[in-house]
Order: sequence, then structure tokens, then C-alpha cells
Amino acid sequence: MSNKSSSRIWDYSETTKTARLVLLSLADRADTDGFCWPSITDIAKRTKAKYETVVRILPALEHRGEIYINKRPGKNHQYLVHTGKSAEEIYESSSDRFGLSDEQITLWILFRVLTPDEMSGVPPNEISVVNFRPLTIRWGSTGLLIDTPDIHYSTPLTSRTYEPLFNHQLINHQEPIKDGPHFLIWSDILSHLKTDVDKATFDKYLLHSHFVSFEDGVFTVGVKSTFTRDWLESRLTSKTIRLLTGVMNQTVQVKFITLEVA
Repeated sequence: MSNKSSSRIWDYSETTKTARLVLLSLADRADTDGFCWPSITDIAKRTKAKYETVVRILPALEHRGEIYINKRPGKNHQYLVHTGKSAEEIYESSSDRFGLSDEQITLWILFRVLTPDEMSGVPPNEISVVNFRPLTIRWGSTGLLIDTPDIHYSTPLTSRTYEPLFNHQLINHQEPIKDGPHFLIWSDILSHLKTDVDKATFDKYLLHSHFVSFEDGVFTVGVKSTFTRDWLESRLTSKTIRLLTGVMNQTVQVKFITLEVA
């Protein structure tokens, strides 16, 4: 338990109700850096919140800059509670825990606090920042705030290359989603499936699977080959549907597709 992280939440966070409980639950599990890795089920149990509510809240907390989520398909995600930290503390803890460079950390901060207008009208998916650390971090009603930085534009980063700075994933024509509630749901489903199959089977057929979309009650998952798709369809479709239906509290169908790796 980190009394430091908890105290900072009481002092600096403007979150309320369940979002505040989720943030405090993470702090309660965290070390002095704010680092922890509880399951979504654990967070839901401790906060008395619905599973799907926690799934929605976690990305919202990251959007506010109050936590950083290191997404790990098939495993509990790792979290850094940043609420109330100074700029130096955010850089140091992010580098120490996840090996992120100054540029990667700066990009993560900028995509949370600045609008396209504040970035001289350059769209967020075309920004590259060089040799920049924000000098002043403030905490307000919307979460993390910084003074307007001196932003340098170099080789554009596309929307396809921004997220892989933090989570290296397959890039393809029907691109997997790397953030948001459904991404977290699929990650948790993988955690359940991991207990039902041996490690070799999980690594071969499920480890590199990705959430792609959820439309009209169909949860689409991308896999790396036709052989893997066919194996999952014949062996795990029913199990996956039962898990998804239970987690999402609605009738769900699952569809496995082959992702074409670029």
C-alpha cells in the first residue's frame, strides 16, 4: 500500500464517486512509485463496482493523466498512479518501470493535456517532440495540466505508430484496437482462457490475438493466421462467447478474423 499515492489523490484529484474509488483502490495496491498490477476483477470487488464500470473508468483515468496503463494481453495490466506527481517523478517512474524514453513520456503527456489548437493546429497524429520535458505540471478539474511547451515538429508520427511506442502490437489492414473498454475486456478474457489451456497452446493460438471491433453484438478478434483462426473457431468459440456474455452482461457473438501483418 502506498500512503503517498493515496494522500496525493485526496489532495490533488478532482475525480468523484466510483472513479475516485477505483483510483484509490489502485493506490492502495501500489508501491512508493505508484506501481501496481491488480486484476480488473480485484478492482471491481474492492470498490463494489460493476466489472464493466471499472473497464470504462480505467481508460478515462488514463485520459486525465492520473494513471498510466501498461497493457499486457493475457496478463493483468500494470498501472502507474501519477496523481499529484511532479514532472520529474512522472519521468523517473515511467522510465524505471517501463523503460520509456523522454520522448515517449512527453508524447503520452501531450496527448492527454493539449488540444490540436494548442499544438499550433497540427493534428495529434502528426506530432513528434524532441528534447522536451515540461517544466511545470499542475493538477486541475480535468486532471493533468502543463504550461504550454515549446514543441518541435520533426518526422511525422502517424496514428499507426503512436501507440506502439508503448505497446508493441501487430499492425495490419484491419487494425486492432489498443485502448478503450473493449480492449481491456479482451485482455481480461485472455486471462481467463489462459487458465483453461496449457502454456504452449495459449502462446501458439491466443497470445498474439487482438480486439478489433464490437458492432451489432459481434465481438471481432484478430489472429495471425488462417490456421489459428480455424483452430479457435472449432475449439474455443463457445467458451469465449460464455465469457464475453458474462463480462459484458449482454448477448454477444464472437468472430475470429485473420490479420494481415504489415
